Amino acid sequence: MHRSALKYGFLLCLFLLPACWVKAQHFTPTDTLIRNEINLDLEAIDVWIGYKGRIGKKLFLGYSFGTGFMGNMSFTRNPYFNSTPETFGYTGKHKFFVDYIFSRRFHIDAGVTHGFMLWGRDALNADKMSFFAFEFGIFHKLSIFEIGIKPALTFAAKGDKFLFAGASHSFLTLRVPLARF
Repeated sequence: MHRSALKYGFLLCLFLLPACWVKAQHFTPTDTLIRNEINLDLEAIDVWIGYKGRIGKKLFLGYSFGTGFMGNMSFTRNPYFNSTPETFGYTGKHKFFVDYIFSRRFHIDAGVTHGFMLWGRDALNADKMSFFAFEFGIFHKLSIFEIGIKPALTFAAKGDKFLFAGASHSFLTLRVPLARF
């Protein structure tokens, strides 16, 4: 089940990105004509596609989904992942979030992410686990693009067994608006 979900999730993202791509438009965050936005978030090795709709003058409610890879940054065995330095990881995830505009240049988003991880030396023998994360991101608008970071508090489980809780962040996120309407 996980291999087919992995394959179809990757193919969906691969074919959906070019189909959604439209010219980014110049946008003032408090512009009342813009009610909805579809955007693309590019992180170090993650890709997210999101939709948000305005529910107040400075408030949006949204949903996004994404996929990406992880690498093991340690040179010793990790007891939580049963890994070695050459271990890889893959994630599929989705998030519900609230986005609040502070000013013309800054906004924050906060949300809950749920997803799964495959972690191991190869996809056939990978450990499968799920996770929840509470994310809080802050973004700065640069012309039509936005840059920001998204720190998170993550809780992971394998089956019914709780594995760990930890803090993480996205390093740097580039947000590209695909459509505004």
